[in-house]
Amino acid sequence: MDTLLDLTAQMAREGIRRLLVLSGDEAWTLRQAQALRERLGGDGLWVGPDAVSAPCVAPGALKTLLGREVMHAFFDARRGCDVAALAALSGTLRAGSWLVLLTPPFADWLTRADEDSLRWSDTPD
Repeated sequence: MDTLLDLTAQMAREGIRRLLVLSGDEAWTLRQAQALRERLGGDGLWVGPDAVSAPCVAPGALKTLLGREVMHAFFDARRGCDVAALAALSGTLRAGSWLVLLTPPFADWLTRADEDSLRWSDTPD
């Protein structure tokens, strides 16, 4: 974790942002994300279908954040990935921020139903 925090300070100095993917079972990814959120500090905005501790917002409500900036954000894509919301969230990150993406295990992701795809797809699967 200390290496990650050192890298965060370097990112801020260099004016860059990074993506960190947490892939695994739901309980493990949630524990890792919560620990990381606590250690990183900043806004730690959580975006996902299930509310965790504030600040949090549903993917469909991200348009309310347009024009604002956040320091670190967490996007829960374990049950579906709203790519428009993910893109909008990435545009809110301040320099030195992490965008932490929670996903199902990579080996399972291709065969897993994506709940968000039901929103726009004309087929049931």
